[in-house]
Amino acid sequence: MKEKRVLLVRVGMLGDTIWGMAPINKLLKYYGPDSTVDIVVKKGMGGLFKHDPRVGRVFEIRKRKLPLFLSPTKLQILWHSVRHPYELALDMETRPFSELLFRLLRARKKILARAIRDDIGAPTEHAVESIRKITRLALPKDLADAVTPTLVAPTSIDRRSLLPIEGPYICLHFGNSWIASGRKALRAWPSEYWRQLLLNWEFFFPGHTPVAIGTASEKTLAASITAGIKGYIDLCGKTDVPGMMAVIAGADALIGTDTGPSHMAAAFGTPVVAVFGPTQQFQTGPFADGQNCVEILSAAMLCRPCVRTPAFERCQRNRCMEAITPAMVAASAQRLIQLRRRGSDMKCTSRSR
Repeated sequence: MKEKRVLLVRVGMLGDTIWGMAPINKLLKYYGPDSTVDIVVKKGMGGLFKHDPRVGRVFEIRKRKLPLFLSPTKLQILWHSVRHPYELALDMETRPFSELLFRLLRARKKILARAIRDDIGAPTEHAVESIRKITRLALPKDLADAVTPTLVAPTSIDRRSLLPIEGPYICLHFGNSWIASGRKALRAWPSEYWRQLLLNWEFFFPGHTPVAIGTASEKTLAASITAGIKGYIDLCGKTDVPGMMAVIAGADALIGTDTGPSHMAAAFGTPVVAVFGPTQQFQTGPFADGQNCVEILSAAMLCRPCVRTPAFERCQRNRCMEAITPAMVAASAQRLIQLRRRGSDMKCTSRSR
């Protein structure tokens, strides 16, 4: 039987990429175990999948708006489709990715998410539910509705070479993309709360080592939170994407906010506690599929979620994040760790407060 090839496109940041690539397993199930799924992602996101046995070619786009004939990667994709025509090209972008590329691409079936742009993306619809609606255009409904984000940890990386400890650990991600880009830190959990969590760590999590993860741009934030505190491991800026994947996949839990590592943890099945304030947890929270352990903590305030509203522009202090205390976060993490340890005795569930 001739090998069938599929092209899957989602050129976004970490969380968007993890969600956009969620159909991989169902595409392989539909087209058969000998089929190949090639992917197109944003430059720097390829590390999520280059080691993944489910994935064939990984194309990384530096500038997605660059015209076809000025983009070496787009030309490479086009030429690859000429040599190895695709059975299906599935573009998960809701805005034009490259009209000319898709027009010239060699594929028996081409599906563009923007064809149903008006039917997806409601504030209370999770991004993965939108992905499922798009996937229904390509696969039978029963397969499409079972799509869920999954990641494969790199087997070539020994996470213990990054962590000089033998026992269990919990990952902490202090930052987010807004802080890294210089925007208002309204999506961040207060630094003093992170510090209180660490100062009371032995009380909350005896036997677990706290491990700070993040990019090099988050090292200053991490240093300000952990100044004078001993007993934690700082990996900020010390791991690439595969290295971070290995660390998160091996953790007993991850504590973060509305950030890419929270979505990564959920896709691995690592218990994740995410604190949400101005952003909409029902749309962009780490996805709970009934098999993983996810808890989203948010305050019941009339003004939230406020992102993309005048209230957000006026906000000078994110009281919605301040309302979630270190004790609340610790209790959630403790509960999820216990649920995961109990395994089949009790399923992990998603819950908002």
